[in-house]
Amino acid sequence: MLLSPRHRLPLWAGRALPYVLNGLLVGAFVLTVAVTVLGLPVPAGAPPGIGLVLLVAAVACSASGLVLGALGLRFRDVFLVPQAASSALLLLTGAAVPRDTLPGTPSCDAPASRGEGEERCDVERRSDEEERRKGEYRPSS
Repeated sequence: MLLSPRHRLPLWAGRALPYVLNGLLVGAFVLTVAVTVLGLPVPAGAPPGIGLVLLVAAVACSASGLVLGALGLRFRDVFLVPQAASSALLLLTGAAVPRDTLPGTPSCDAPASRGEGEERCDVERRSDEEERRKGEYRPSS
């Protein structure tokens, strides 16, 4: 498959398309049951946005499955990578462990390794500087 003379994008899209359609159908079915049986209120203008979210989620799940399958082939172990990915998702999303019980975010004194952490620390530093100028400085904990 990788050595075929065809372009890879249509090949991978053709592989993912049935799973994307399945994800869309399952998501639409679950949403329909939630609205009819459980009485989930859906505003009048929400269905296009909900449909877009369902489409993005189905494409993302199919793409992650393709990536995990490719990594499993690369490492010649089809169980290690998906197990590590599912464990990380369970821990980081709060599905198995409530997010409130997880350790907090690192303080701004620690070196930030990601843009979000750096921006958060920058905002905290700016607010601290503004409080110092006003004479109301209380160090953030």
